[in-house]
Parts: sequence; C-alpha cells; structure tokens
Amino acid sequence: MAAITRLADLSEDDRRSLEGWLEQQARGWSEGSLDDCIKQLRSMPECPWRLLAVIQLVKVDLKQQWQLGRKVALEKYLEAYPELGGKSGVAAVLIWAEMKAKTKAGAAVDLEEYVQAYPNQAEELRVLVAESGSAAAGSTRCRSGRLRQRSSRSKP
Repeated sequence: MAAITRLADLSEDDRRSLEGWLEQQARGWSEGSLDDCIKQLRSMPECPWRLLAVIQLVKVDLKQQWQLGRKVALEKYLEAYPELGGKSGVAAVLIWAEMKAKTKAGAAVDLEEYVQAYPNQAEELRVLVAESGSAAAGSTRCRSGRLRQRSSRSKP
C-alpha cells in the first residue's frame, strides 16, 4: 500500500483519528518532542498515514523553532528523518512551511532560491505560493509576512 501524504486521501475515521493525535502533539510541543513522536510512529506497524503524520509534525516543529528564534533549516529535518525523501523527494508543503515560518519570523525568503534548491518540487511550490492568497503568482520575494515582486532596484 502506498504512503498517504494528504489528509484528503484518508478515510473519515482515519482522518479524525490522525487530526486528533496531531492536535495533541502540537499542544504538547516542546524541544525534543518531535524525535519522541517520530520514534513512536516508527514503532507502529505498517501504517498508511505514517508519512503524513511525520510531515505534519515537522511542519509544527519548524513553525515553533522559528517562532522561538531558532533558525532551523529544512535540511536538518531531511537529514534526521530520511522518510521525508531528502531534497529530491521532500513534499513541497514542507518547503512552503519553512518559507512561511521564516517569513513570519521576519526573515527574507526568495522563492527562486527555493525553486533552484528544490527543482523537483518547483512547480508544486509555485502553485502553493500562488494559492496562498499572500501574493500574486509572479512574486518572488517574501519579507515580514508578505511576498514582494523582485525588481532590478530591490536588494536581497
């Protein structure tokens, strides 16, 4: 059975169960809790939504780390959790989660740098940015919660 990576692909009962478990984990988040949760997931028998749970937990951890001023890069998670697929196979939603966390923390984010770093996810990443409602589809710069158009006069 293929790994499920979207909540919409779960049965209603599985979706409710996973959402409840994820909510509980997010409420109890602390430094190191991600490792504990992933160890728990790894110990489960073949669970079709295990990868989805890992992705969601990493999204929470990324957000929390950046909110606390810890500039944790997505690459750290890719190295620690090979089930995420590495740079070539990571879900675009995780790349987008890093971009949002950095932007919310006030860091500059350049969509084109992410597209170059993650070429396999470039198309889906552009769709996520366009669908986010935070910017026009042609935007390439993020700062202070907003994407901005890069111009020849703008400085990185």
